[in-house]
Amino acid sequence: MVRATTCLPRRESTSMDRRQAIKKLAAGAAIASTGSVVLSSRDVAYAASAPGTGLTEVPGPSEPLPITFTNNSNGTVTLGDASSPACGAGTPTTSYSWRINAFNIKGGNSWKFYIADMSDVPIREGVGGYSSPNLNHSTVVLRKNNNGGKLKPLDPGDSYDVGMLVTWQCSGAGAYLQAEYRFSATYPNPPAIEIVSYNII
Repeated sequence: MVRATTCLPRRESTSMDRRQAIKKLAAGAAIASTGSVVLSSRDVAYAASAPGTGLTEVPGPSEPLPITFTNNSNGTVTLGDASSPACGAGTPTTSYSWRINAFNIKGGNSWKFYIADMSDVPIREGVGGYSSPNLNHSTVVLRKNNNGGKLKPLDPGDSYDVGMLVTWQCSGAGAYLQAEYRFSATYPNPPAIEIVSYNII
């Protein structure tokens, strides 16, 4: 297993705009299509705070979410949030909901696609709404199955499009931050990440 960490240099005047930084980040992720990769945007220019929430060290509304992505040769794919929120006062809590937007599994329509927790217990099956918020679902495993029983790993050519709704909150704060991200890829490629929504509530 290969573990790589993508870190971009700190921004110096106008030498690198945000678009260039994100392109460099994506290029670094593409270096390792197998193994464990941490895609980190912490040096791109993290938001100093989310107003009214007490939160710091969270992505801003146009900044990419840092994720952990593990793509083993046996078809095991994991996705996870690698952010490290902090609070000016109070204790941070983070909850996660997951959904399946679309999938294309090789082998026919009998195959089903799953998002499972790290114990391989399914969170979501098939295309549909978000799972219930859970503090323990920061990292999930992508699986498939065609005849019941134990969930199986993905095969080359299997594609997925999944969503994650994350809520960051400081205890005692009057507002919280909720953001939605979309991950899409064809195995064994690393996922493209899209910011769908970003709201202070």
